[in-house]
Amino acid sequence: MSGFEPFNVIKRGLKVLRKEFSAEKNEKTPSTTEYTQTRIYHENNDSKVTTRPEVHSEIASVSKKPIFKQKNKGELTSTSARPIPAALLVLYLDEKQNYLAAAQVLHGYRGQEIDLKLKRFSDYYISQIEGYTSTFIHKYGVIKIHYHRHQAAVVWLLAKDIDQQTMLAKPEFVRGKLHAPYSLVAPSFANYRLLQARGPVTGHFLERQQFVTYLYRQKLWEKVDEELRLLKTTDFIKCVSEPHGRTLKMTLAKNTFWQIFKTVTTTDNQIWYCLGGNTWVKADENIKLVDKNKYLTQMAQTNNVPESYAVSLKASARIDFIPGKKVNLYDLPCGKKTAQLMDGQTVKLSAQKNINGMQWYQVANVGWLLAEYLKF
Repeated sequence: MSGFEPFNVIKRGLKVLRKEFSAEKNEKTPSTTEYTQTRIYHENNDSKVTTRPEVHSEIASVSKKPIFKQKNKGELTSTSARPIPAALLVLYLDEKQNYLAAAQVLHGYRGQEIDLKLKRFSDYYISQIEGYTSTFIHKYGVIKIHYHRHQAAVVWLLAKDIDQQTMLAKPEFVRGKLHAPYSLVAPSFANYRLLQARGPVTGHFLERQQFVTYLYRQKLWEKVDEELRLLKTTDFIKCVSEPHGRTLKMTLAKNTFWQIFKTVTTTDNQIWYCLGGNTWVKADENIKLVDKNKYLTQMAQTNNVPESYAVSLKASARIDFIPGKKVNLYDLPCGKKTAQLMDGQTVKLSAQKNINGMQWYQVANVGWLLAEYLKF
């Protein structure tokens, strides 16, 4: 084969490869973080790497620009300037960590100020804010706002002996939060049974005080009659402090009249008469009850007593009752109770009346009482 030169074939092959290599280099696209220098090849195969002046300016300008990322075809978006979303959960809790309102979700971007408007609830005040921040910092965050209910006025719990009108215990004060519900339980006392309750035993705490009174009666007292009566003694009668109580240093004189304020029948079927305060006598054959109608007639005629039965006085006396106790006084003889005076107190007497054999004295500007409660 004439004209075949192996060296020429090899030379042409190398030339083709050089062209293909140059085409691939030209098709390569520079990335956003990497830049390729322009290489200039010389025909004499003596290649020298150089950088063109315009490339320097391009690199400088690109380095100052944000990096772009292609979102869609033909659209570039800045990744360094794009805001980062953030969310903040706001919880409104009471003392028991119960929700006072639905949780609130605030949306924004990191570094953005938070526009948080605290909710207000009637009867509550803010006691603590947990996790508070003025700007969105993290991708997700939580703020807990704790509320406490305002303190309400107390509910008084009282326990009384319904018959003696004495307190069985010190007043108890029930406290709670405003408008919170309450339910009271009656206390128990030895030798007493509960009769009734006065006041709201269940309800809600309010801004004003509330009162609940439990009324008790002694278990031995089966029946109580508060009808006003009179008795007459036919012999000397010893007095006691209460039904089945201790004996007092007080004796009712023979053939004297006494007013009865209360009649009690105990579980053993014995009858006891209350003469006022803690002075009682037991019914027996030496005590006679005065006819009620006659008693009422005498009461009606009290203001019309003949002059011979009314005497004006200017005298002094001393209350002679039970030590440390108070005796009752009345607006009229056998009338309504209006006042009390302490045993041993000195008083001035202004009048005396005899009604059906009962001697009554008027304490000036106070009331009437029986002669048996005075010592001259």
